[in-house]
Amino acid sequence: MILNLQMDERKAESYSSNAQKIRIITDDWVNNNMFCLYCGNRYILHFENNRPFVGIYCQSCK
Repeated sequence: MILNLQMDERKAESYSSNAQKIRIITDDWVNNNMFCLYCGNRYILHFENNRPFVGIYCQSCK
């Protein structure tokens, strides 16, 4: 599996805050490219925002 390291800055053009821009751009990248590094599962669960430490979770291997 090839990992795409390009992030689409256009997704955040309508935001003025740099923190918001980074969140929008990285959330979009994770939704489109992330997979479980342990088992390779393509379907990763995303937790709600502002959760301490963990943002994604693999339901396959936990």
